[in-house]
Amino acid sequence: MEKLIRLLKWLDDNLIKILLLIFIFLIPLYPKIPIKMINFTYIAIRLEDFYIAFLTIIFLIQILRKKHKLSRQFFILFSLYWLAVFLSSLWGIYVAKTIDVKHLGFLHALRRAEYMIIFFIALSAVKQKE
Repeated sequence: MEKLIRLLKWLDDNLIKILLLIFIFLIPLYPKIPIKMINFTYIAIRLEDFYIAFLTIIFLIQILRKKHKLSRQFFILFSLYWLAVFLSSLWGIYVAKTIDVKHLGFLHALRRAEYMIIFFIALSAVKQKE
């Protein structure tokens, strides 16, 4: 029983690192096969989107449990960038009317944010004190 408790504690302490290693090695090897196409766009939902969502949920749980910290210095800069991207999407959709398919701009902005979230997860995994 003690070995199981030690194993579970080790897994709890290193879960983000393990999931990040799987992401680093598996995602480049996995072909970009779409699971579902979004109507009226060329954007597809892929397996890596679900994996990144799963990884992000685990990361947020670890932050709430105070196992990992979010770098404020980078988070403020990235948040400003994300705000600018989403505001420009809204501007293009509603004011300038240059984006015909409304959810296309939002999906592009969301994809950029999705890939940047991995930066915070990796930074937290590297900076974590043992």
